[in-house]
Amino acid sequence: MGMRATASRGTELTNVFVPASAVTLLRPAFTRGGITNLFLRAPFTIAAPYIGIAVAARDFVVEFMRERLRFPLNKPMSHLPSVYNKVGEMDMLIETSRAILWKAAAEADIEEPQTWARKSVTARTVAMENAVRVVDLALRAVGGASYFKRFPLERYYRDVRAALFHPVGTDQTFELLGKTAFGIPMLDDDAIWA
Repeated sequence: MGMRATASRGTELTNVFVPASAVTLLRPAFTRGGITNLFLRAPFTIAAPYIGIAVAARDFVVEFMRERLRFPLNKPMSHLPSVYNKVGEMDMLIETSRAILWKAAAEADIEEPQTWARKSVTARTVAMENAVRVVDLALRAVGGASYFKRFPLERYYRDVRAALFHPVGTDQTFELLGKTAFGIPMLDDDAIWA
């Protein structure tokens, strides 16, 4: 749903020369350790956009409901407990996501790789699951108007759902955490990945 709107396409270039003046980023080839290091840091780049979607959804609700009048209310809908309580929960979920992501990032250089891998994928999973919940709350707060194309919530809803499919998924995160807690290798004889 979300990728269709981006018009993302695969591109393959064969026998193409790129002049040095056109190169904007040069990276060394990854070794096995480099790929592991990339995997450990990837959760931050994956989680951050979803936190951004959550913040955008929350901000839309605050602005939209601040002015939205509904009969028979004599004040904007922002005064309804069902609205401001949802915004309060959104704020809590967003700040939790930010805090756990910042904590894991701050410990990246001082933790052992095994410990830090557990923290980084946990932080990513919490941030992405919280983002999905925030957007769900936004839709509930705004109601049926959420579906209108003229408002961004329908796009946020569609886009945040991609978080549920980014590897490593929530179930795989639970498997990683559980197995490493018991010292079970991820690729043991019973592994579903083998």
